[in-house]
Amino acid sequence: MDEAQRMTIAKAYVDASNDHDVERIATMLSKDVAYRSSGVGSHDGAETILAMNRKFFADFPDVHRETRDWRHVDTTGVEFEFTITLGGQSHQGVERIFVGDHGEITRVEVERKTETITKRRETIMAKMTGARFLADFLERSGVTHVFWVPAVLMQMLREMETSNRISRILAHSEKAAVYMADGYARASGRPGVCFAQKIGAANLAAALKDPYLANTPLIAMTGGALPRFENRHVYQQLDDGAMFVPVTKTQAHVAELQALPEAMRQAFRDATTGTPGPAYVEIAGHFADVEFEEGDLDVLIEERFGQIPAFRPVADSDAIDAAITLLAAAERPVIVAGGGVRSSGAGDVLIALAERLGIPVATAMNAKDTIPGNHPLNIGVPGTYSRKSADQALLETDLVFFIGSQTGSQVTAHWHLPPPGTAVIQLDINAAELGRHYTNAVSMMGDARATLEVMLERADATGADLRGPWRERTLGFVADWRAEMAGH
Repeated sequence: MDEAQRMTIAKAYVDASNDHDVERIATMLSKDVAYRSSGVGSHDGAETILAMNRKFFADFPDVHRETRDWRHVDTTGVEFEFTITLGGQSHQGVERIFVGDHGEITRVEVERKTETITKRRETIMAKMTGARFLADFLERSGVTHVFWVPAVLMQMLREMETSNRISRILAHSEKAAVYMADGYARASGRPGVCFAQKIGAANLAAALKDPYLANTPLIAMTGGALPRFENRHVYQQLDDGAMFVPVTKTQAHVAELQALPEAMRQAFRDATTGTPGPAYVEIAGHFADVEFEEGDLDVLIEERFGQIPAFRPVADSDAIDAAITLLAAAERPVIVAGGGVRSSGAGDVLIALAERLGIPVATAMNAKDTIPGNHPLNIGVPGTYSRKSADQALLETDLVFFIGSQTGSQVTAHWHLPPPGTAVIQLDINAAELGRHYTNAVSMMGDARATLEVMLERADATGADLRGPWRERTLGFVADWRAEMAGH
């Protein structure tokens, strides 16, 4: 087996497993042993192992998640371990392959063990009503408060009383329910949940503009049309779905009970992954009547989607190094922290990196609390609702590092700050935002906290002294602004 073949097989294994060390796997395959077994012919060792894995996995066609690790058993063998998650059960398997002196397989052994999952993914398959499902699902997803307007999902609210772990907040209007859910989500980092009956859907949609623009994770639910009543002039029935398209990330219609579990799981995934935002679920029936139906339902909980960020990808290593190099060389850099810094809980790492490199920090309106207002590196909010100090710094900067910011009109004063042509580094969890309004010198796709932590590990104080005069100048901008405000 040549190097190219080893790398191909190693990458194939990486694609099918959680072992991302391609070089190590390729090295392990470098023995160039031809594994042979009766009736199969000559096979490369890794191909044989992967074929066996595929055969094992074929017994479980609805695999939700799998992890596999491998290690040497001794000088003649390799052992694979893997876990397959199926609904509420974890199927664990072990494969051991021992190779003789001439490369022949002398023993293959497969062990299996099945156990019920009790931690990361919980499942209950039982006959229950839609109301019972919703109450259990929301509680197990970590929701502690729901905000609602009568009269919808009333049976679900009654079911919630049996455990009393979810506070049920009655709002005076649909818009108030959304605003409270928005505030809850921003404060807790968990999806806010609000709901209203079918005839209030338009009011609910109108209020969703704020959490949508603020990238707040939120689940909005309403009643919906029953198929048997379409085109029959049902009381106040309109097709409200189109109103939710511009103010939510995704929209789902639940016409029958069996569609409810997947719709709710997907809503939580959509609300918490990538750039967070609201997800809409319309449940058929004026009062979401599907909640009264009964059937066998799977209450499957995926904990990571109960809070933001659901994932913490780290930006490409080379891009991180390039960004650090540019920041170290810049004489007048500025960091602009957006809402993604707050969503990621990255404020402390942001401050540590800014202090090490000696770089002033401006913040978007929804990231003001990521750095104390009296911190010497805080130059304020730039753009439309701005401090003069932040705008002055961005007019004179030679490099801007946008972190978790959409670089929209508000934070950039309609793309005049920084001026066109200024060097820009951008870090965002949503790759579609990278370079969207400013050509990037370096683009980094990743979670703000996870990526800034790596930058902090790699960056030293190179260039910090060089930027001393720039820091003094920005401190002067802030002092002048404070003096001006004190005079009003």
